[in-house]
Amino acid sequence: MIKKLVLLTCLYILFTIDIFSQVTNQNNSWNYDEFELTEVTFLPSQAESYIPILKDNNSRIIKPPHWSDDGELVKAAAYASGSPIKVVGVIEHDCTEKFWVQAKVTTITYKRFCFFHPVTNLPTEIEIEIPVELTFPAQCFNENSNETSTRAVYNQTSNETLENLMTDFFDKSLPIEWQRATDDNGKPGEFSTFKTTNHLMYVTYKYPLHLNEVYETTIHIGSSYAKGISVEEDIVFKAWTPFDESVLSPKRVGDGVVFTYWKNCTSIQCSSLGDFLSRDIPDARCNEFSDLFKAIVQNQGISGVKEITFRPPLNPSNMFQVDVTNEFGPNAINEVVLFSNVVRFAVKNWETYLANENNHIFQLNNIPMNCEADWAKGDIGIPGQGNVVDPVSLHGNHIALTYGPILYDPSYGYDKVADRAIYEDDNLDTVSGLIFEYDNLYYYWIGQLNEVGVADTRE
Repeated sequence: MIKKLVLLTCLYILFTIDIFSQVTNQNNSWNYDEFELTEVTFLPSQAESYIPILKDNNSRIIKPPHWSDDGELVKAAAYASGSPIKVVGVIEHDCTEKFWVQAKVTTITYKRFCFFHPVTNLPTEIEIEIPVELTFPAQCFNENSNETSTRAVYNQTSNETLENLMTDFFDKSLPIEWQRATDDNGKPGEFSTFKTTNHLMYVTYKYPLHLNEVYETTIHIGSSYAKGISVEEDIVFKAWTPFDESVLSPKRVGDGVVFTYWKNCTSIQCSSLGDFLSRDIPDARCNEFSDLFKAIVQNQGISGVKEITFRPPLNPSNMFQVDVTNEFGPNAINEVVLFSNVVRFAVKNWETYLANENNHIFQLNNIPMNCEADWAKGDIGIPGQGNVVDPVSLHGNHIALTYGPILYDPSYGYDKVADRAIYEDDNLDTVSGLIFEYDNLYYYWIGQLNEVGVADTRE
């Protein structure tokens, strides 16, 4: 009896050692050096979900992969809120047995609320943290035990959708945990994380209105300044932040270069928003700044932004001739050279009272289009984007934007509940005039001063 007991005990020990050896060998097969994630790509999960982003420097679409272990390459991706994420991960491995892979996202986003404080009765903003968890289905590989492929492609769509809130993970990153497990009779065993990748991810309020204007900078400005907001008017106003006259510093996302308004008189009119964004020195005019801010808003799927154009009223030529004759003598009109026959209005603050009381001739300090800081007599004018102290202030036309009751002028950072008359009162000294040269000096003939409370300009 004792011999039988000893024999059974020995057999049990040998059996236990064998099982332990199998488990140990199985665990040893999970060598991190033999199981590597090499690429991650984001793809459309449904209609109007994934948003292709254009590069600022060449207007080409950012192509996958969005993450690579070759130098830890990271590229921005974007989805409209309410969308699931479709992720593709490429895994290099030496496993011959079946194994499982799954992805998981655990992070936070924010929602912002604005309300009137019950004590101070002032508008107050609060920010609430909201947990975000996205799980992806587990996927089995090497189901055929004779399979020799060493490349597994995980391709799954998240079970949950992104919060229906506009946000961005550009600064805080969107982390994806990549997990693996052994096979347990056709089901995954316990998962363990073998890699965490961080991604630059934007989430827009809605799907963009025009994909051909979704650039790195436009989607970044909108998503980063207005994240956590779900009221369209508030999104537009928050996205306006870097353009506001108290800031005047919208920047290109890649290199941080600030966009400037008429800093250099060599500023040329670009044919597209892409031309503006790709320029080494992004100095621009009103139409380009209007296109820039309109694109930022429309990237968020918000419509209703409209252009408003300001043009001077036409001027009777005989009045110009009479004033020149009165100022310089009866034959002067024959020697006057119009710098341009384009009628212009003058931005504040010109000392228009310096003009002769009997006519409307106003001497300029130098050749106008050289754009020196003091080219026009009078006080320094209204600053422009990039904190350009005294940009060109004689214009043949000007473009601004309206959204609802608010008039936004992206060139000067002006925003106000205003109509054409209010805008003119706040920004213009004159509403018409001509630039001319006489006796090697330059002058501005004031055709019409701005009349307070009256809409003097035309569309």
